Amino acid sequence: MSQYDLANDFFYRPRVVDERGNWIGGGLGLSVRQHRLWNRHPEDDRRRFVFIDGESDGVARIFLPKGWYGSGDWSGPNRPADLLQYRIARHLPPVNLVRRLTEAATTAPDGTVGHPIDLVLLKAAENAILIATRDRGWAVIDRKRSAAGRWLYRYTPVANVRPAPNGELVWDVVEEPRCDPLGLLDRVSPASLQRYYSEQVWLEATFDSDYPDAVVTLTRNLLWQENLRLREAEYAPDLVVTARAGWYFGTEPSPGTMHGYPFPDAMRVSWFIAGPGVPEGVTIDRPCRLVDLTPTILDMVGVPVDRDDCDGRPLRNIYTPDTRRVATVSLRPTYWQDYDLQAWNRLDYRPPPPSPLRPWTINHPTSPWDLHNLVYNALSLTELSVFRVVDDVLFPYLPPQRRPLSDVVDRVDQRLRRASPEWLGDLILAANVPDATVMDYSVTSLGNLKRIDAAVDWLQQRGLAVDRKLAAWTGRERLPGSSAVQATVDGGQAAFWELYRFVQRIGVEIVDEQLLRGLEDQTDRAVNVWTTLPAEISARSSSSSGSSRRWASGQAAP
Repeated sequence: MSQYDLANDFFYRPRVVDERGNWIGGGLGLSVRQHRLWNRHPEDDRRRFVFIDGESDGVARIFLPKGWYGSGDWSGPNRPADLLQYRIARHLPPVNLVRRLTEAATTAPDGTVGHPIDLVLLKAAENAILIATRDRGWAVIDRKRSAAGRWLYRYTPVANVRPAPNGELVWDVVEEPRCDPLGLLDRVSPASLQRYYSEQVWLEATFDSDYPDAVVTLTRNLLWQENLRLREAEYAPDLVVTARAGWYFGTEPSPGTMHGYPFPDAMRVSWFIAGPGVPEGVTIDRPCRLVDLTPTILDMVGVPVDRDDCDGRPLRNIYTPDTRRVATVSLRPTYWQDYDLQAWNRLDYRPPPPSPLRPWTINHPTSPWDLHNLVYNALSLTELSVFRVVDDVLFPYLPPQRRPLSDVVDRVDQRLRRASPEWLGDLILAANVPDATVMDYSVTSLGNLKRIDAAVDWLQQRGLAVDRKLAAWTGRERLPGSSAVQATVDGGQAAFWELYRFVQRIGVEIVDEQLLRGLEDQTDRAVNVWTTLPAEISARSSSSSGSSRRWASGQAAP
């Protein structure tokens, strides 16, 4: 697969201007931030950047300052019209970001031009999204509530999409479309696309298409549920882009991946189900969704399913007679010995070189030398068993399975617990000597806190036994007030552990997000300051510098 660095090759790449200041090529010349990466132009302050959420290989979410690039306003997503006329600099004309993303191009060393972006998604209205492509036109998916309160969806090819003065979008419906972004015209008539259909109808109509269930699933990226609407201003992206087949947006080299793509290989999976009432050896190829799993399990055990609480529906055809699209399969078992497990060709994969514009970073989560890994690995040494450490020191040449001291301690502990009275055996169990760790020299270690908690439980059990004996003399089951005492102690224990976990989370947040990440960011910034590029370069300097030509390659003028 080919890698496309959307953040650096499209957004960060400096703009190329001619002698009159006209934009003639290059990238957008905008500072970009990603998880753990920041590539900044010297002209931009700390609030002027584009954020790219590209953790999934097949999709990237784009967040932009509100109104225009220089606003520094991160109070929420842009209006739809703003993204079709987005101003990135005061001295340059506005940019149609949607069209420019669809036309993004890159040139391979052999001169081959590739277009790595497939779909560009934009929230067009409160209940509608816009889909744009370079070579298959544009379309709008809008939805409305049915009389029963369920969503109905309509898919409409459109053209001449333009911004309206009120910040919304207007478009012309294509009366006789010949193509569409999702290729549905190859399966259905244009007249059928004029109506709204339920989620299940769209699923059954498109599950074996090039974009399975896309009419419904693509809206999930930009149209929020009512109970989550308050989070939209903080978490909603301005644009969502998907990678074309054969491309990926991931920051690390990969021979192949399917995460985030709307294609069949990424969208379609198989379920293997066994249980009471489920017929054996049956294949059902009627499509369903992963959200149907929970309602199905609840329905199978007799728990009522409220459709308002679940996006999915119970799949009763897996445990009730249903002759539709059901095929009986052979029950003959197969064994791995019957197959040549070496009969495959090793993939000859050479990681592509990273973009020359990508910033250097000290953060490498998959490396054992990563700063976070070094610190947490060092902290994990305190969790080593004391007896295992002694075994490794005294008997270094024994195989790992043989641990003389640890085995002796385990046997003695078990023998004492079995030979002792119940009350003493429970106390030995609470002490948990075999699990003593290096950190347990401290009274406040996690292991010792758990032992104290277990000792309190032991005291409660002993006290409960005495309480019942005393209460029996008075004809009662429990002495007055004893239940309240037990509940108070239990509540105190629960409150302590909640406080402990809270303090632990705060500590991890301080160490991980403030100290370690701050050190990484400062190191990255100190190193990358020597490779910072301006947002704009002149065509004259571009023509006189090989590296400048590299900055300007692969992008057309706006």
